Formats: sequence, structure tokens, C-alpha cells
Amino acid sequence: MNIRKIHKIWYLIGLVVGLSLFLSGCSSKSGVEGKKWFQYASKYDQARSNAIANDLAGKKSAIQDLDKMSKIKWKFLRTKQPTEAEIISVLRSPNRRFQRVGLVAMSLKPIETDQIIGILFEFLRDQDRDFRF
Repeated sequence: MNIRKIHKIWYLIGLVVGLSLFLSGCSSKSGVEGKKWFQYASKYDQARSNAIANDLAGKKSAIQDLDKMSKIKWKFLRTKQPTEAEIISVLRSPNRRFQRVGLVAMSLKPIETDQIIGILFEFLRDQDRDFRF
């Protein structure tokens, strides 16, 4: 093999490794999504949705559903709470799932600042009933 081929091979290997590292870094959880408060608020939202679905289906699991939600709420309250900037970034996100988790976090432990209150009032005008609720 001549030197040019060896350089091209190393160049391609470096390019592939660099690209894979870049892509793996981009696909990892964002700063807020990796926070414990976000994870517990997301779990609480899922448990609440399951409780509503169970109730609509006529299942007699209300006590268990409420107990699960209560446990998740207490775990949420024991974690480091979100900052105002984190809540604002989640509520202003174009990602509806993030917005929903932010609203759940605010329902579990509200942060009362003028800016956040203004954002919450905007959700009252939302077309989606779940976001208004």
C-alpha cells in the first residue's frame, strides 16, 4: 500500500469516528430532559393518563392509581426543583410533550413569577383541552 491510500483510510476512519461521536452527542437527552424533576413529572403525567384511562374503561383501580400518583409526587417533591429558567424553557418549547411535562411540574409545585403566570395564562387559550386543564 502506498502512503496516499493509508492517509485516505485514516482520514475516513477519523471522519466516521468524529461523525458518530457528534451524532451520539446530539441524540443524548437535553439538559432539562435528563433532570430528575423532569423524569418524575413525566412519570406523574403518565400515571395520571393511565388513571383517567382506567376510570373511563370502568376499571376499579382508583385507589391504586391515586396511590401510585401520590408516590411519584413525593419523589418529585424530594428532588432538586426546577429553576424558573428551566420551567420557562420547557413551557416555551415547541415540543408539546415538554410543555405538558412542564405544566405537570407546575401543578405539583408551582413557581409563581409574573413571567410564568403569563405563560400559564396562554395555555388557558390553547385549543387542546388537556393543556387548558
